[in-house]
Amino acid sequence: MVRRVVLGMLALLVVGYVPLAATSMWFTVLPGFPRWQEDLDAWLGGHAYAWGSGSVAAVRTAAYVDHRVALLVHTTLGAVALCLLLAQALLLRRGGGPGSLHRRLGWAYVGAVVVSMLASFVFLLRAPHLAVPGQTGFRLQLWLLGLSTLGTVVLGVLASRRGDREAHRAWLTLSACFLLTAPLLRLLWSTLGALVPGHTMLTNLEVSAVALAVVAPGTGAALHAWTSSPVARGGRSGRGVLLPVAVVGVVGEAVVLLRFAALDGPATPALYPWFHVVPMLVFGLVIARGRPAAWARLGVALAVVPWAVLVVALALEPWLGTAESLRAGLMCGPGFPLVASVGVALAARRSDDRPGAGYCARMEQSNREQGRGEISEVDNLGDGGEIEPGDSVAGHPHDRDVQEGATGPDARTGDQDQDRDQDRTRR
Repeated sequence: MVRRVVLGMLALLVVGYVPLAATSMWFTVLPGFPRWQEDLDAWLGGHAYAWGSGSVAAVRTAAYVDHRVALLVHTTLGAVALCLLLAQALLLRRGGGPGSLHRRLGWAYVGAVVVSMLASFVFLLRAPHLAVPGQTGFRLQLWLLGLSTLGTVVLGVLASRRGDREAHRAWLTLSACFLLTAPLLRLLWSTLGALVPGHTMLTNLEVSAVALAVVAPGTGAALHAWTSSPVARGGRSGRGVLLPVAVVGVVGEAVVLLRFAALDGPATPALYPWFHVVPMLVFGLVIARGRPAAWARLGVALAVVPWAVLVVALALEPWLGTAESLRAGLMCGPGFPLVASVGVALAARRSDDRPGAGYCARMEQSNREQGRGEISEVDNLGDGGEIEPGDSVAGHPHDRDVQEGATGPDARTGDQDQDRDQDRTRR
């Protein structure tokens, strides 16, 4: 059921967004070509929202025209990558499994993503900086998002080359989640135009980016926890871990809210940090009501997220100032612990898969069971006294009732009578 819901949402996003993405930059080479994204924004939020001074069209149209080649490559191949992602998901859903078609689609996806991300880097390097509150943090998030998308694709390919299917699936799931931030970002800022009319489009773009900074890596990590093997889930931790972890996370979120409450001025709306807090609460409830023992590692990562936000903000404060560094922290900080939780889970599984690691795990489990009063079925072998050389019995070639023992100087087969052999020797 969950797989069907996820696949349905993916299909809706791709089918609804690809026409907008693939044609969003055509106006730069075809004057008068419709700008459907702006038309949608105007329909939901009004003409001033879509075209006014606080809109993307007002502040970025000139830069789009100046760097149209890079943006045309980025948006076109991004749309192609989304279509390939949907095709791959449908293939796996129908039981196609890893095969030649899966590999061809995968390599096409890798090529489209790599070239699309490189084209976005060209635009970010050459486009002028916007002196608008929140745009520096958003620009840093775009860099981080592009690098994360590329990095997870590379890790997924490397995992496939060494035959690690679980790691391959985990990294490419994260890559897909990062890639899907593009349609989700546009969907959110368009919808918020109707829901929060007091915000400009640029403000709604920023708060949407704040929410997606949690949603994208959090969804990838949650999907890995849900589909991974018991060892990779971190199943050795139980419910007792989640309460102190939740306290750490709640305290961190309280500190983030207090830091924003201390900021003054209309440049930072009061709702701004709540676009971070609400997704965090949703993921926390999913972990608490789902399988806490299996998702403990993700719960730890979630508790670290607000502290990662504060660390990133503190690191950037000397260059950006307090307000802008806090915004950048919300947009860039959450992904670090959430992605790291996937890497730690995969590393733990590889460690347990080493030769001999399974034996150590079984011995550890046996010791825990004995600590609870359970007796091993071989626990009484030490009560039989000392074993003499004459007690050893070699295996009988036909009679399975004769047990095989260690050979020794007086070893005998099962059909030998020791007393009779000794009498025959004395004669």
